[in-house]
Amino acid sequence: MIDQQKKIKKVLVIDATGAGLSFLSTGLILPNFSSLLGLSPTILYLLSAFAFIYFLYSNLCLTFLRPLKLKMIRTLVFLNSIYFLASLVLILTHTELLLLGRALLGVELFVLALLIFYEVHTIRTFDQTHNA
Repeated sequence: MIDQQKKIKKVLVIDATGAGLSFLSTGLILPNFSSLLGLSPTILYLLSAFAFIYFLYSNLCLTFLRPLKLKMIRTLVFLNSIYFLASLVLILTHTELLLLGRALLGVELFVLALLIFYEVHTIRTFDQTHNA
């Protein structure tokens, strides 16, 4: 049980860190370069709002909820998948998106895919251990 708590905490910390960095970059830094990206500040602020909600969720789980549960990670998988799909839709449909903007969103998709894979792997590891 202690090992599970440590793993869940690790996932939540990683997610909170990534969401915090995403919030800062899409909400504070990148809007200053929106013309180079082909993304309006409004879209960047919307992405930033999602990242801030995810940042809050992970930190609230870490700070106030005990014991930490796998359903918290399942929620993160769901939320990160929505963010992934939103970014993918932007890449595929936003005609004003410039190469730098596509590259930035592509890197974001890659990082999100790795994070989602890690979260799912963590869930499966504990599901297999619990069912064995």
